[in-house]
Amino acid sequence: MKRIVFTVIAALFSIVASSQEHMKFKGFDIDGSTEEFANKLTTVGFTIINTNEKQIYGLKGEFAGYEATVVAYPNSKGITYGIAVLYDLKDTAWKVIKARY
Repeated sequence: MKRIVFTVIAALFSIVASSQEHMKFKGFDIDGSTEEFANKLTTVGFTIINTNEKQIYGLKGEFAGYEATVVAYPNSKGITYGIAVLYDLKDTAWKVIKARY
């Protein structure tokens, strides 16, 4: 009986895990190397402004209607695992920030 219950639970977990989608940024899956991801973003108007030996890429472009800097971070294997979006806010009044977000 324990084996049947365990088998059913394992099957359900595998179905749930395989049905989840990758996270996306600007329509691109966040997977592959940061170099590949940065090159994909250049096809939608971003410009690579910085990279380093750790394969961290900085790109300039428009995100959510505002000029932004996007930074793509790799894990220890070079695969993209994090994206940061940084805005250059000229007006930092609370009302303006709250209205934007």
